[in-house]
Amino acid sequence: MSAFTYKDDNWKVFSNVNNGTVLNALKTKEEHKNKLFNFLHNTLGVMNFTSKSGQIFYEIKETDLGYSMLINWKSTKLKSETIKSYLELLKSQTSPIDVNTEWRVAILKYLTNLVSSCKIIEYDFIVEAKEFKATLKCEIAYENLYSAPKTEDKIEKDFDYSVQTYPFPYELIEDFVIEDIQEALNYFGNDHQMLLETLKPYEGKEFVADFLIGATYYLYLDLPNKAYSYLKRALNISDKYNIKAPPLLLDFIGSIELSTNKNPIEAEHNFIKSLVVGNEQGFLKLAYLYLQQGRNDKKEKALSFAQIGEKILPHDEDENHRIAGYHIVASVYLWNRKFSLAEQVHGNFLSNQNWCNSYSDLVRGYLLLSLALNDSNFIANLALDYPFLRERFSVIFDCWHFKTINPYDKRFKGDFIETLKLLEKTKEIYDIKQ
Repeated sequence: MSAFTYKDDNWKVFSNVNNGTVLNALKTKEEHKNKLFNFLHNTLGVMNFTSKSGQIFYEIKETDLGYSMLINWKSTKLKSETIKSYLELLKSQTSPIDVNTEWRVAILKYLTNLVSSCKIIEYDFIVEAKEFKATLKCEIAYENLYSAPKTEDKIEKDFDYSVQTYPFPYELIEDFVIEDIQEALNYFGNDHQMLLETLKPYEGKEFVADFLIGATYYLYLDLPNKAYSYLKRALNISDKYNIKAPPLLLDFIGSIELSTNKNPIEAEHNFIKSLVVGNEQGFLKLAYLYLQQGRNDKKEKALSFAQIGEKILPHDEDENHRIAGYHIVASVYLWNRKFSLAEQVHGNFLSNQNWCNSYSDLVRGYLLLSLALNDSNFIANLALDYPFLRERFSVIFDCWHFKTINPYDKRFKGDFIETLKLLEKTKEIYDIKQ
């Protein structure tokens, strides 16, 4: 395993990073370089804005699953305590409020980046001879270092969706096929290029090959159109050989139909098929499809799906996915005018300011639907329970507060008029009549 160790003046380490010395010493793969370079700058950035002049110790080494980093430096009492406080708040998904100086802004940015990308991040400090000695430890996984390939994601018009056969008896190569597919499974999520190369001879012939290739393009390389072709062919192979299609295959195809192909009818068809074979994620995806499309004829069915989905969400280990799921549940409850149910659920995402800032469009849509339904108690509780919403989405709350537009009030200009248009559009989509 490769490693790079540095013990010298703090300012010199940046030249080793910027000129490629560190990446070369680590023998970094091309597809890891960009994000590993950013990782190095984020770790060193925390040190740079909080260290005293003098020596630091910095070590980054390769592990079986990614890279681990350790850095020691001398700091001050205020900056040491600030880093620790900020990191604890970020881990609890809360935004620090006393960010009013350049160094605080900088370390908050670097720590936010590290929390979002690292598998493990730990910080502490000790006091020796009145010196504050800081230690930062981070671990980042290979899967968080991959950069999507520089290729255009477009539908391949000449892609062959037909199932292919081997030109010789399968029994002669069965052992080799099993061995290669097992090897590819070990690469899945870790080394995309090796997976694609290993499975290339089996494209169109083996269900697992096309499924793994499609899943890799979809989950890790952000190429949904390329993924779609392989996933559809995997479905063809499963049909031909009577292989029970796994729930995830139909879920992926349905998600691409909805988000990329903009084909809600096919998306609905695949999500329903995925429910039949046990795809628990399909309940909320169908509920979201009906909500997004304004399918008022499916409103009650969406409510039933949302109620089932809510029971499943606590078992979802993906935190971001879980929070987004609660947004769907609350939105569907709101759509059905189940205000008390929506209030019981929406704290799962509205209490997370980082999530609300990252997905402000989703929060805005939730607030607009609230205004469109015009339940005064519900809206007032939103404003009281989550005061940051009034500041972050002030124009929406202005639309609620002011029944009459004063053309001389500066608030009632571009943003206000645009919000009123969105509000009317929301009422139109969901057939809301006052």
